[in-house]
Amino acid sequence: MTACKEKNIFFEEWNTPYGTAPFSQIKEADYLPAFRAGIKEEKANVEAIIACKDAPTFENTILALENASPILDRVEGVFFNLSESDSTPEMQAIEEEILPELTAASNEIYMNPDLFARVKAVYDNQEGLTREQQMVVKKIYQSFERNGVGLEGEAKARFADWALKADTENRLAKFRKNVADWHLGDTVPGFEKLVRNYVNVVTGLGTCGDKKNPVGTFAHVPNKHSGYYAKAYDSIDAAKNSLARVVCDDKGGKHWRIATDLERDTKGWEKDSAGKQHYLFTEKPTAEKAKEYIASGALWNGG
Repeated sequence: MTACKEKNIFFEEWNTPYGTAPFSQIKEADYLPAFRAGIKEEKANVEAIIACKDAPTFENTILALENASPILDRVEGVFFNLSESDSTPEMQAIEEEILPELTAASNEIYMNPDLFARVKAVYDNQEGLTREQQMVVKKIYQSFERNGVGLEGEAKARFADWALKADTENRLAKFRKNVADWHLGDTVPGFEKLVRNYVNVVTGLGTCGDKKNPVGTFAHVPNKHSGYYAKAYDSIDAAKNSLARVVCDDKGGKHWRIATDLERDTKGWEKDSAGKQHYLFTEKPTAEKAKEYIASGALWNGG
C-alpha cells in the first residue's frame, strides 16, 4: 500500500473567480516543493525551446518562454506578494533558502547563447506582430541584454574577474551604496546576490554555500577566459609561484573570494583535539614561507 501524498495547491490550475489564489488552502510547507518543481518544469521547457528545429517565431520562442513554468508563475506570484506585505520569520527563511536557486535558474536561462539567438531572431524580425507582442519581445530581449549574454566569453570573464576581486576586497557594498545614491529607487535590493550569482555562472565555480560547495571549500576557476583560470585544483600560478585558488567564504554573505597567500598553499584546514585550527599544506613550505605562516599564527600539520 502506497502512502497518500499531500496535495500541493500550486501544482494545479485554480478554479476560482478570475484565477485568484485560494489562500485558505495554501500552507507554508507548499512553497519550497512548488518552487523546486517549477524550476524543474521551466528547465525542461526551455531545453525544448532551444532544441526546436523550426525557425524562431513569437509563438514557439517568446510565448513559450513566457509560459515556461505555470507552477513557478503561481508560487512566485503568491509568495513574493505575501513576503512583501506580511512577512514572517518562516517566510524569510524560505526566501533565503530559495533565492539562490531561483537566481541560478534565471541566470542559466538569460545567459544561454543558444536561447538568446532564437530570441534575437524574433526581435530582429517583428513584422506582423501586434504592439502588445512587440512589447513582450522587447521585455524579454532586454532581460537577456541586462544579463550580458551578448558579450563575448572574454568580456564576460573580465567582468566576473573584476567582481570576484571587488568582493574579495569587500567593495561590493560600497558600489551598492553609490548606485543607491543615484536615487533611482529607495534601495538597490539584492545587489551583492546578483553580482555573486553572475560570478558563480561565468567562472564556472557554482554556488558558494550549497551542498556541493560548503563554506570553507577550496576551488579553482575552470573558465579558460578568466584571469584566475587554473587547469586543475593543484595548478600553479606562475606569476605568484603558488597555487591558484579561491575560497567559499561566509563573511558578509556566502561568496567566492580569492585565496590569501597563506591559503593558496593549503588543501584545507582542520581542528586538533584542543580545537586549534591547523592548515594542511600540499607540500612542506620553504623556511621563508614557514616563517610567514608562523607569523600569521598558522600551524603546519606536517603530514
